[in-house]
Amino acid sequence: MTAADEKKTRQIFTDLIAPHIIQQASDIKQTNIALSKIEAHLDKQNGSLAAHEKIIAENLPHKSINCVQEKVIQEIRDNMISRKAVISAIIVGIPLAAAIFGVISHFLK
Repeated sequence: MTAADEKKTRQIFTDLIAPHIIQQASDIKQTNIALSKIEAHLDKQNGSLAAHEKIIAENLPHKSINCVQEKVIQEIRDNMISRKAVISAIIVGIPLAAAIFGVISHFLK
């Protein structure tokens, strides 16, 4: 192969590869643009995530001090306690009253 043939062969390969190199450069540019958009979106998401993490960290563990429903919970608790107290008094009072009534009726006979 002569120098002229070698030069011609190189030119043919260059002409064949050049469109692919241009297409590859264009693809890389488009990929970089898409990656920049993804990075911007992730930065926005990370900002929202940081705000939510702060709210969660402030409210966990959940305590009655920072509970907005504390009054409602306390009212339900008080109602349950008073109901239990009434039921307990009835449960204890009925047999006690029956025992007292039985003792009184026994002595009256």
